[in-house]
Amino acid sequence: MLVVVAICLAFILGSAQVSLWVVLLNLVVAMVAAGVLAYIGSGWAMAAIALVFFLGPVVTRFVLDGAQLSIRVWFMGILAGWILGALVRRIRDRGLPARGSEERPVL
Repeated sequence: MLVVVAICLAFILGSAQVSLWVVLLNLVVAMVAAGVLAYIGSGWAMAAIALVFFLGPVVTRFVLDGAQLSIRVWFMGILAGWILGALVRRIRDRGLPARGSEERPVL
């Protein structure tokens, strides 16, 4: 439900700033980047998502000359991608034993 809300907000808020094509491109890039990092799920991925969250707009503004970015769409795409990546990881890890539940030898 939260993913749908984030994507709808991205379209509503972003279409006021940029064209529909730019909204779609921003949303896909943000969701893929966040989804991959959430799927990895390590501590380094958490640090990387913080960098992507804040440095994405900075890189677009100063490095990629002529590229358009809607900050609203970017942040909503990061949120939606992170949730989707974490859900995919959760589904993949469903059958694994919980941490600390391995059987230990009885002394």
